[in-house]
Amino acid sequence: MMGHQPPYQNKLFIAGFNLEKRIREDHILRKIAQQIDFNFIYREVKDTYGDNGNVSVPPPVILKMMLLLALFNVRSERELMDTIPLRLDWLWFLGYDIDTGIKLGLNHPMGPLTLLDFVGLDTTYNIANMMFEEYREKRYAPPPLLKKMVLAGYYGRKSEKGFYGYSGEKPVPINLGI
Repeated sequence: MMGHQPPYQNKLFIAGFNLEKRIREDHILRKIAQQIDFNFIYREVKDTYGDNGNVSVPPPVILKMMLLLALFNVRSERELMDTIPLRLDWLWFLGYDIDTGIKLGLNHPMGPLTLLDFVGLDTTYNIANMMFEEYREKRYAPPPLLKKMVLAGYYGRKSEKGFYGYSGEKPVPINLGI
């Protein structure tokens, strides 16, 4: 069964970080994305997919991955899959965010933002705060955005809002606006 990729929605909720702005205007992948609408491949391959079974990786994503193999002289598909989550430009080109990249590329059951929502943002904040107080190392200090989210009542799944909203059937990214 052919998978379809939903329109890209920026889900990187790190304060002041926007993946779209991190890709240079003159980057080769941006130029390719501006010139080619990869959705044409759906029409080309629709007769090769059945109506039942597992949902595939969307054909435009597969085509883009093959392009990355050739453009960046990647030696194998395995190396490609290992590299995708590490390259923000590739994630952007494929239409993925960090959560999706980690899940698909590293074969983790969930991405880091989904995991934080699952554990609880308040729990994560308290653990980071305790570690910072114990060791007094800046790297353990809870991020300011996490503190703002917890103070605003964003606790993750248990409050039905965190990095994602959980009030509907499927989790949806939340525009924090904090």
